[in-house]
Amino acid sequence: MSILLDVFLVVLLSLAIGYGFILNRSIVALRRDQKSLDKLATKFAEATIRAEQGITKLKSTTDGASQSLDKAVDSAGLVRDDLKFLIDRGSKLADVLELDIRQTERQQISPGVSSESKPNVGAGSSLRNEHETQAERELLRALQAVR
Repeated sequence: MSILLDVFLVVLLSLAIGYGFILNRSIVALRRDQKSLDKLATKFAEATIRAEQGITKLKSTTDGASQSLDKAVDSAGLVRDDLKFLIDRGSKLADVLELDIRQTERQQISPGVSSESKPNVGAGSSLRNEHETQAERELLRALQAVR
């Protein structure tokens, strides 16, 4: 009976030793994988830091570009306003020029116009010229103010 008990203990110890080797291999594999996992976590942290730095640089770049674009838009708005003003002035001057041309054509067509009516036309033209020169001065002042 004692031999049977000894054999039983030997079998149990052999099984325990076998399971110990298997368990040891598993522990070694886990430690190796843990080192790989630590390396992976370190690389991930470094990549995260680089990404954050990239985002910061990108944000500063976009802020600078946004400011440049805002300045360009503001300057384009000023130019647009100047062009509108010039177009309006040009239209008014074209209308005045057209009226003068028509009056001149009428005078040429009807040569019997009395000399008394000519000074009135001249007075109107000189009045118009005064307005034109005043408008031109205002236009020049406005353009110089923009510069």
